[in-house]
Amino acid sequence: MMADRWDMQVLLTSVIKRHLPCPEKGLTAEFRALCIIHDLEHPTGQYPTWGKRVELQNLAEIRRGLRAAQRAWNRLHPDVRDGIVEEAAALTKLFWSEVPSLPLPTATPSTVAEAMPIIADLAKKNLDIAELIVKDGHPKGKAGWREIGVVATCRDIWKGRTGSDAPSRGLDEASPFGLFLKDVFKACELKFSRGRFDAWVKVRNLE
Repeated sequence: MMADRWDMQVLLTSVIKRHLPCPEKGLTAEFRALCIIHDLEHPTGQYPTWGKRVELQNLAEIRRGLRAAQRAWNRLHPDVRDGIVEEAAALTKLFWSEVPSLPLPTATPSTVAEAMPIIADLAKKNLDIAELIVKDGHPKGKAGWREIGVVATCRDIWKGRTGSDAPSRGLDEASPFGLFLKDVFKACELKFSRGRFDAWVKVRNLE
């Protein structure tokens, strides 16, 4: 049974201060403890039931649609493409002009056109991550993603309080970060294993 939220915050705060006594500018250990608790309460993939086969088919259909849209875009007459790009640039400037606090972007036809392949690449990477969620997740729960979120937050805390990056691969469980991570997992009543860290590495490599 998971500990009371307040008790867990106190315990996590103690773990953070014990392993990382150097304070972090603007962020208290108590706040960082709440960030970890948020990962426990709101892991990636919050819907309780879904079918892997159906969801993978849906993602495959999205991929096909994106590829079809890209092919159709490439087939457009250059004059039509230029007209669409110029209109997009004009709308971008119009939107920004209505928000005085924001600096006006240099949205020109060339910059909008150059952004399109970048957007397509981001869409592909997001689909890769979505497929990983479906393949690695459990159709009746949120197995694994709670732990991945905790690992990611622990790395942020480590960076903030030490000024150095935590390991990004090949975790040594006896290292200072490895011991910190294990104590955080224990405070969260999560089972720790090297595989939990490796799962985070797998997700990070898709970003």
